[in-house]
Amino acid sequence: MLNDAQKKHYSLLYPELAPDIEKFDIGSVEYFAYYLYKLPQEFSSRLRKAYFKRPTIRERNIFIRDLSDRIFSDVPTFVKNLNADQSDIRLWANQQSENCLRMMRNTPYTYTGKSDKKIPYTEKQQNNEKLYTRMASYTRSLNLEPPKPNSTVTVEGCIRRMTDAKWWTRRIKTKLKQARENTAINLNIVSKNRDIYCSSLTAKARQTEKAMEQEFLKNSFRENENGERVSLFDLSQTTVANPVNRRNEMMTRIRGFENHADKLNHEALFLTLTCPSKYHNNYARSGKANPKWMGSTPKQAQSYLTNVWARIRAKLKRDGYTIYGMRVVEPQHDGTPHWHLLVFLPPSQVEAFSRIFRHYALLEDGDESGAQENRCDITRIDKSRGSASGYIAKYVAKNIDGVHLETGTHGEPVNITVMHVEAWASCWSIRQFQQQGGPPVSPYRELRRVRHEQPEDSPFEVPRQAADKGDWCGYIEAMGGLFVKRKDLKLKLDYEIEIDEETGEIKSTKYDCNISRKLTGLKAGNERLTTRFHTWRPVSLGAD
Repeated sequence: MLNDAQKKHYSLLYPELAPDIEKFDIGSVEYFAYYLYKLPQEFSSRLRKAYFKRPTIRERNIFIRDLSDRIFSDVPTFVKNLNADQSDIRLWANQQSENCLRMMRNTPYTYTGKSDKKIPYTEKQQNNEKLYTRMASYTRSLNLEPPKPNSTVTVEGCIRRMTDAKWWTRRIKTKLKQARENTAINLNIVSKNRDIYCSSLTAKARQTEKAMEQEFLKNSFRENENGERVSLFDLSQTTVANPVNRRNEMMTRIRGFENHADKLNHEALFLTLTCPSKYHNNYARSGKANPKWMGSTPKQAQSYLTNVWARIRAKLKRDGYTIYGMRVVEPQHDGTPHWHLLVFLPPSQVEAFSRIFRHYALLEDGDESGAQENRCDITRIDKSRGSASGYIAKYVAKNIDGVHLETGTHGEPVNITVMHVEAWASCWSIRQFQQQGGPPVSPYRELRRVRHEQPEDSPFEVPRQAADKGDWCGYIEAMGGLFVKRKDLKLKLDYEIEIDEETGEIKSTKYDCNISRKLTGLKAGNERLTTRFHTWRPVSLGAD
């Protein structure tokens, strides 16, 4: 053990160790401190407690080393400390973007088009692809996923992203945020007995982030051609960025699906899909650590559920079955996601669908204890006892604003539920709601902007009336039905090329240099309906 002089020395050198300095010996104090200061300082007390739970010095040191290795396995290799601040992140981002710029400068031809000699187009493309491959390999070596070319993202656009410090900054911030939360999960902090759904650290950081965003919006103004000036915050409150609007629209769509199901005499099923026990960090009843846990994050658990549902949908498509409805993703007490789905389908398909759903839900570890009872649940909704939309309403409210709820699932105050659930979804980039089947919602939102009736023979009038009344069922029918293909939709979004008013030049996207287009309204064949009449430009606060 440490003598008095050593205790005083190390207490001054490592203040976080002072409360437990009596428990350390000379061989472990430096070792523990090395790892302690790499991990979030907010968890130092919990980390010390977990460390001294191990009976021997060897087991303690193995624990702290393995914990650190597990956390840092999913952060960029240049990050050595999770307590990094904004200046550290900017420095790292600038360094990596500059490294990619050096790679670009060393190639005979770059995406800028500058070259000492004329080079055939095909050779330029090959050089760009080689440069992208080199940059992508470098990015992966840093434990970050590079951007990937697709139908809208070009190879040149990917190169531009990796040479931009802002692109690196966003990704480093996300990784650090998730690593801090993952530390809390590994220390068993995230549970109904401590910090429910996500850690208080993540919840408070998200509240600060939202406050800064709100302040920015309130101080950012736009002015139209008529001189009307409005803040971005006021504009955002009229959209689904406002939780009240978001919840109302969500319930409108769910009720619309239910009304459509009633017309077709379809049945409603309420489904719950849960991960195997190895995805859970601790037990639901006791909150004690789960020895089966494989160290997965909520994002990895969400990927598992997504893959299960993809298999179910593929099987349904092969067998010719169709479903529609809404999916809600929410965290269990330990942050592990599970799904609730409200689906509608013909009565003749209920049994077959149930077999398919249960088969794929239990395909992995389906024989473990409690799997049959807890991993998947199928409830046939009895209309005589309540509506399908009413059945799912509390899950929608819990994941948006908590309206009409007094407490959360585990008895916690509803304000804690809403704050922690929203922070959880933001931290792990999890989409909380997803429509299953039916036409897209964007044309519906554009139709609700139209305040005047259209001619009776206009292709826009029937869907406009449905949208104006909040009749999602009528909107489905007016758009071509539940499973209409995108190319066969009666209405589509209409865009026009965006022009820079000051220079008269066509605007292009930042990275891929695609022609920038702005949404102006809707189109039906050759007919157009304008829903956005004003052109807004940014103005400074207090500008004349």
